[in-house]
Amino acid sequence: MKNLRLALSLITVVAITLSGNLAKAQTAPSTIKVGTSASISGVMASGGVDTLDGEQIGVEHVNRAGGVYVKEFNKKIPMELIAVDDGSDATKTVSNLEALYAREKVIAYLSGFSSVLGAAGAAVGAKNKVPYLGTSIGIRQPHEVGNKYLFVPYNKTDDQGRGHFDMIEYLIKREKDPTIGNIAIYTQQIDFGIEQTKVWRKEAQKRGLKIVYEGKYGPTDRDFSTLLMEARAAGAQTLLDTGNPAVTIARLRQMKELNISFKWFYTVLGAATERRWVSSLGPDGDYVAWGRAWNHVLKFPMVKELNETYLAKKSYLPDGQVGAGYCLVQILADAIEKAGTLDREKIRDAIASNKFTTVMGPIKFNPDGTASGLIYFCDQYQNQKDELVWPLDLASKLPAITPPWSKRK
Repeated sequence: MKNLRLALSLITVVAITLSGNLAKAQTAPSTIKVGTSASISGVMASGGVDTLDGEQIGVEHVNRAGGVYVKEFNKKIPMELIAVDDGSDATKTVSNLEALYAREKVIAYLSGFSSVLGAAGAAVGAKNKVPYLGTSIGIRQPHEVGNKYLFVPYNKTDDQGRGHFDMIEYLIKREKDPTIGNIAIYTQQIDFGIEQTKVWRKEAQKRGLKIVYEGKYGPTDRDFSTLLMEARAAGAQTLLDTGNPAVTIARLRQMKELNISFKWFYTVLGAATERRWVSSLGPDGDYVAWGRAWNHVLKFPMVKELNETYLAKKSYLPDGQVGAGYCLVQILADAIEKAGTLDREKIRDAIASNKFTTVMGPIKFNPDGTASGLIYFCDQYQNQKDELVWPLDLASKLPAITPPWSKRK
């Protein structure tokens, strides 16, 4: 009799467990909803579209394998990326993300492009307690307000600044030309530009290099003749700039008109996608260097697969922000699987506590949401092609000094 009661008890426990598992399987969502406010139009569209392309291909690859395994439901669930255009307007970024939270019940946010839009989005993530994975947020300010929901696998202004000046010192030594250390800085009057310039000043002072000229401009300015002539008069041979693609294209055209060149011209916020840059400037766009989040020549896991999928869709290889967007999806999908649930708080904890394998390399987050161990990448246009020139051990070409306009081919 005792054994019969024990057997019945075990059967009851098993039945309850199976019933619970069936209930969970029945209540599993059809998709894992993820939201992004993307700059599909506006001044940031060049980087915004690339970022979104990378995120969409990341989701496509996850779903090709059946989705993300969620232990809570004992099944793989496809990801669904819901993207809304913000027109490169931070106010719309906020309203888009609020709507995605209220109406779609997204479990995480992926960022669009730029520090300004990313900082606005990160604040929404903190308010709604939704994990926010961001790219192209180069400023540290969003990490200094106790936002535990923000995670950014992207180099900050101080990390980038060290890379910029490592390159300058390398060029001075390689060329045996100390004049390359005569630096002009053009500061776009946005949060990122102002913060980056402060870093550059500190790096120059620390390394004994001279900032011979500083100029300021607004993000919509297009006449830079005064800045260019004053920098030349001050003897600058290196130009460090925080301009967006439209600014950089306009500035380079004026440099040619005025017959002004710099031996090293670096723009932090990016020249432009290779197609736009080459179609806008042709060979005149050569020698401009710019910061990259990623490059398609890297040998990290899934880079080959990303390149193949993108090439099949677009007929050309992906630019840097494509890999950055893809990386966000890799981290989120892995974190959901490690958390074993779609609970936002547990997903947040999984992002914070684990190391991730990505197309940008291995990534782990610091307590403030910045990433440790990121590589600083720099590209340069050479012969109308975008080449990775830094770090040297991963480079497709060595960085090239800019010849005067009269000596270009």
